Amino acid sequence: MLQMSKDQQATQDTEKRKQLLWEAQRRILDNAYLVVVNGNTQPELMWPAVMDYHQGGDSSDPLAWAYVWLNQ
Repeated sequence: MLQMSKDQQATQDTEKRKQLLWEAQRRILDNAYLVVVNGNTQPELMWPAVMDYHQGGDSSDPLAWAYVWLNQ
């Protein structure tokens, strides 16, 4: 990648520079990896008597339930 940059600096030919740029872009895309954005898609239900529960939190964490209480 660094070599292409030096080649681009060394040439004044616009077509050659364009080809070097396209080659660099192709190389970047060939080495690109898929980035997955993950979110919470599990539906949750709320009961009006449940207090201090925050939806979308990590329900597998025991501390997530430390402050939940029922208002009955």
